[in-house]
Amino acid sequence: NDLSDVEFNARVLMTFFEQWGEPAIGLELGREGFEIGRRRGSRVYGFGMVGNSVICALRVGDWDWAAALLDEWLTIEVTSAGWAEFFVDRAILRSLRGEDATNDIAEAARLRATITDPQFESYDLYARAWASFAEGDIGAARAHAERAVAITDYFTPLAMPLAVRSILWSGDATDAEAAVDRFETSGFWGPALQLDRQAARAGRAALKGNGPEALAGFREALRGYRGLGLAFDEAAAAVDMAPRLR
Repeated sequence: NDLSDVEFNARVLMTFFEQWGEPAIGLELGREGFEIGRRRGSRVYGFGMVGNSVICALRVGDWDWAAALLDEWLTIEVTSAGWAEFFVDRAILRSLRGEDATNDIAEAARLRATITDPQFESYDLYARAWASFAEGDIGAARAHAERAVAITDYFTPLAMPLAVRSILWSGDATDAEAAVDRFETSGFWGPALQLDRQAARAGRAALKGNGPEALAGFREALRGYRGLGLAFDEAAAAVDMAPRLR
C-alpha cells in the first residue's frame, strides 16, 4: 500500500525487539532493510537499521559482517550525536574480540554530550560494562550494566544479563540470588531473553552447590541458544558453566 514510513518504523521496532527475541530473525530483517534502503537511495533508512542489526549479529556470531558494517558507516562524516550508538556498538565488538575499545567509548561519550535523551548514557554505560568485563574488572562491569538499566528501563534485557553474569562470576551467592530474582521479574519477554534467564538460574544453582540442577539448567540453555542460532550466547554459556561444575 506504499506506506513506506509505516514500514520503516515497523522494521526498526521489530529489529529492536528481536535483539532479545530471535536475533537471527532480527538480523535478516536488518539485512533486508539495508537492501530496501539501497534501492531507495535512502541513507536515513540504512541508518535506522545499523544499531539493532549489529547487536543481533553479535549474538548470532556474524562478527565479521558487523565489523564491516560499522566500519563502513563510521567512515561517513559524522553529522549528528545519534552516531554515538555506532561507536558504542563497535566498542562492544572490539571488547569481545580482546581489542582496545577506549577510543570508540571516548568518541561515543563526546558525541552524546550534547544529547539530553538518557538512553544515550545507557548506551555509553553498556559499552563500558562490556569493556570492563573483557578486561576482567567484574565489579565495574556489574556497576555499569546496572546503572544502564537504572537510567533506561528498556536496557534491562540488554544489560541485565551481563550484570547477572558479572555477579555470578564474582561468586557472591547472596547478591546472585537477589539479582536473578530481579532479572526474572523484570517484565520483559523474548525467546533469547528466556534463555538468558535460564542460564542465570543455572549459575545461581551452581553457586548454591546444587550441581545436578545447574547442569540440567545449563544444558537446557545451551540447547536453546543453539536452536535459535545464537553462537556467541551458546559459547558464553559454556564458559559460564565450565568453572562452576568442575
